[in-house]
Amino acid sequence: ASSMDSSTTIDGMTKFVNATIILLFFPIYLGIGNAHIATTGTVAIYCIFFLFLVNRLVILHKPIGDFRFILLLFMLISIATVSAFSVSSSFLVKSLRSYINFVASLLFFFVIVNHNLTLRLEEREKWIEFTFGLLILMVTIQIIIGIILYFSPSVGSWLSIFFPPYVDVVETRITDSGIKRLSSIIIRQESMGEAIATLLPLLLYMLAKTRKFIYQVALLIFICGVFMSATRSAIILFCVFFILYMLQQRTFFVIPQWFFLTLIGTFSAILIISFFPSILDQVIYRFSDFIDIYEKGGSLSQVLNRKQKWDIAFNTTMSNLSLMGNGMISIIGRGQTMNFHNLYLSILHQIGIMGFVVFFGFIAMLLVRIYKSFSNALTKSDRLIAYSVLLSLSILMINSSKYEFNRQASYQEFVWVLFALYYLISENIKVKLQVTNTSQSQ
Repeated sequence: ASSMDSSTTIDGMTKFVNATIILLFFPIYLGIGNAHIATTGTVAIYCIFFLFLVNRLVILHKPIGDFRFILLLFMLISIATVSAFSVSSSFLVKSLRSYINFVASLLFFFVIVNHNLTLRLEEREKWIEFTFGLLILMVTIQIIIGIILYFSPSVGSWLSIFFPPYVDVVETRITDSGIKRLSSIIIRQESMGEAIATLLPLLLYMLAKTRKFIYQVALLIFICGVFMSATRSAIILFCVFFILYMLQQRTFFVIPQWFFLTLIGTFSAILIISFFPSILDQVIYRFSDFIDIYEKGGSLSQVLNRKQKWDIAFNTTMSNLSLMGNGMISIIGRGQTMNFHNLYLSILHQIGIMGFVVFFGFIAMLLVRIYKSFSNALTKSDRLIAYSVLLSLSILMINSSKYEFNRQASYQEFVWVLFALYYLISENIKVKLQVTNTSQSQ
C-alpha cells in the first residue's frame, strides 16, 4: 500500500509539472493596474515547490535531493535577495518582480530535477521525450499566434489577457527602426528567434527518433517563424546548426526517407515565405545593413547593431561592479533602466561578481556534463540525444551575447525547464554508464 501511495503521488507531481509548463506559455499577469508582480505560471511554480517539499519531507520522509543543488540554490537566492533590496524605492517594485521570477525559475529547475530522479530510468526517459514534444508544441503554437498577429493585428485584442498591462499587443510587432517582426505571447522579436533556434536540435532529435509527420510540420513552421522574426543571429545559428546536425546525423543512421522529407519541408517553407515579399524584404534589409556596416570597417558591436547599448551596458557594469549586485534590474542611472542585450553583462550587473561566478559556473558544469555524456554514451540513441542538447545549449549561450533570457518572466522560466532537461539527460547517460561498468566488473 505504501508503494502504491508513493507512485500515485509521484504521478500526480508529474502532472502538476506538465500543467505548470503549459501555464508558462499562457501567463496571466497578476497585480494592480500596470504594476504587476507575478504571472499565474510563477505562482504555480511556488505552489508546486511547496507541494514537492511536503511530498518529500512529510509524506515520503525522504531527503530533498542532491546537496549541490541545495547549495547552488541557496547561494543564488541569497545573492539575489541582497541585490533585490539594494535599489532605491523608485525601483523596488521592478526589482522585486524580477527577483520573484528569478527565484521561481531556480525552484522549478530544482523540483523538475529532484522529482524526476525519484522515477525509474525508463519513466524518466519517457517524460523527457514527452516534455520535448510539449515544448515544441507550445513554441509552435506561439509561432502560429505570432503569424496571425503579424497579418491580422486586430486579433490581438482577444489575447490581451496574456500580455502585461503596459504592452500594446499590436506594437509588439514593430521595432524602434520600423521593422516588422514576428511576436507572440511570451516570445517576442529577438526571443522568438532565439527560442526557435534553441529548440531546433531537439525538434530534429524528435524527428529522427519518432519519424512522425507532426514534427515535419513543426519544422516547416519553425523555419517560417525564424525568418519572420528577422533576427539575424537566430537565422545564422538556425542554418549553421541545422547543417551541423545533419552532418552528425549521418553517423547514427543510414539516411532514411524522413531525411528527404525534411529537405522537402525546408524548401517548402522557404517557398511559402517567398510568396510574401515583405517578409524577405525585412530579412534582406537586416542582412544588407549588416554587410554594409562591416564593409565600412565597423566594429563588431556596430555590425550587430549593439554599439550604443553595449557601450552603455559595459560602462555601467564596470563603474558599478560589486560583489552582490545592483538590483535585479539593469539600472543605468538618472532613474532609467535598460535592457543590456547581453546576458553576461546583465548577470554581472544584477547579481554581482559572486552571482556571476555561481550562475555561469552552473552553466559551465552543465556544458561539461553534457559533453562527457556525448563522449561516453554507450548507444547511438544516447549519443544522438546528448549531441542534440549540446547543440541546443551552445546556441542559447552564443545568442546570449546579444540577448538576455532573464528579461521576461515566462521566457526565463521556460529556459530553466530546458536546463533541467539537459541535466536529466546527462544524468541518465551517467547512470547507464555506471550500471554497465558495475556489471562488467562483476
